[in-house]
Amino acid sequence: MEESRLVKRIDHVAAVASDEIALLTEMREPVWPLLGWVCNWPGARLCSAVVSAAHCCLAGIHGRVFSSVMERPWTLAMGDIATNIDALAAEEDPPDEPVSSKI
Repeated sequence: MEESRLVKRIDHVAAVASDEIALLTEMREPVWPLLGWVCNWPGARLCSAVVSAAHCCLAGIHGRVFSSVMERPWTLAMGDIATNIDALAAEEDPPDEPVSSKI
């Protein structure tokens, strides 16, 4: 992961992504039929395709971004850093992850 600032904003980014999925799934009449009319698709089919695509995009983002941020060494920078470092130091076995093992 190249963008270390995401570590400090991951909760916000995840919440926004979840809100966007909720917005799409909670849209009701007449949104999908009207959009479907513009796209020349049946509203229910368009809704299904859009929600499915949104879930696929979120899964890709989770696999490439969120999952790496939720591992060490990035998790050491989330929340109370001093507590995280103390917990790391209290572990009996050294971490497998090279950066955390150097700390």
